[in-house]
Amino acid sequence: MPLIRVSDQVHEHLKHLTRESDLSVDAVLRDALDITGAQKARNYTAREELMPLEIYRWLILSAFPSGASSDSDRMAPMTRLPLQVHLSTSLDRWGFNNLFPTDFTYTAHAKARRMRWKMRFNNVFREMIKSKVLIAQGTKGKISSDEQYLMADGIQNDFLRIGLHLDTAKGDWWFTKLPESVNLNNWGTCNPITVDDERHTPISVVTDDYAEWLDRASFIWGRQKYENLKDLSGIVPPSDWVGPGGHWPATITNSGIQGPPYSWGIPQDNIPADPLA
Repeated sequence: MPLIRVSDQVHEHLKHLTRESDLSVDAVLRDALDITGAQKARNYTAREELMPLEIYRWLILSAFPSGASSDSDRMAPMTRLPLQVHLSTSLDRWGFNNLFPTDFTYTAHAKARRMRWKMRFNNVFREMIKSKVLIAQGTKGKISSDEQYLMADGIQNDFLRIGLHLDTAKGDWWFTKLPESVNLNNWGTCNPITVDDERHTPISVVTDDYAEWLDRASFIWGRQKYENLKDLSGIVPPSDWVGPGGHWPATITNSGIQGPPYSWGIPQDNIPADPLA
């Protein structure tokens, strides 16, 4: 394959497009150059239209306590296929297609059109193995269909305490704190995922234990976003910055912080810069 030299600016732009579109560099260039005969260049999907990667991570990890027997004191390893099936079932059961319809569309690649969520699952799955969130139980040394994986020992207890809430009216979501009494046997009965009927306390930047919960969930956020979110822990919100539900800015969500204070009549000059912007 020939090597082509491009400027740093072009290289960074190509990397950005491949991340946003879930396509290879070759596919991005083919679309941009209209090599396949398309009448116009493809409009790439904006990041805010896609389901955040941290939801993918949470749903994949939720397969382990979901699959544990009621009398078991440990999680059982799984191969890649059951993890993907669990993700697919969860997406359908909880109505994620209504919140993030773009993930349920097909990619534009002419020769290999695939449902977008399946491609994103593959990317997240590989990233979780690389970052040692998922640990291979065999000795093959490479990803294979029959290799079994297990959630890393050091994060299992922390994951059991983290829930997920979906607000369909607002088109938003956030992580929540599950009760201290939760364990592997009762996790499924503690409503780890809720839709509209919020039953657990949100993980919010306004609470004193925000930094502690952020550390607990670091394996869900991913390294870069986790570092950005840590910057929020030092912000002390003004007393009049109270949004719906009494928390400011309500919670960490797909846009970084839920409930933009702009909608509450707060002067923009008084709003600190969003570290995720």
